[in-house]
Amino acid sequence: FDFSLYGGSMVEETTIHEVTHAAIYKKFKSELRYDGNADSVDIFIDAKKTGGSFARYYGGENAAEMLAEAATAYTVSGGTFRPKNAPPGTPAGDNWDQQIDWLKKNGIIK
Repeated sequence: FDFSLYGGSMVEETTIHEVTHAAIYKKFKSELRYDGNADSVDIFIDAKKTGGSFARYYGGENAAEMLAEAATAYTVSGGTFRPKNAPPGTPAGDNWDQQIDWLKKNGIIK
């Protein structure tokens, strides 16, 4: 059974996903906890409106899962992963770029 969508092992992807949750919680514990901050929630709401520019379906659950899946996909793929429905220059593509930019700006990914 291989559940990977990004090219890593299940252990690697699960570890990155959960460490992302922990890093966001540590940084924003006084704000929205695992969802990050108001900016990340706005990105999540926009993602829903643009048809779901989520790395994996689970990212559509809430802002926390959107960010954890985006960080996992970006990290495991070496920065090359992009959701199929989010090509550059489209609303969904711009939203994906916002997710990655938010993660970088807040020191969650490089």
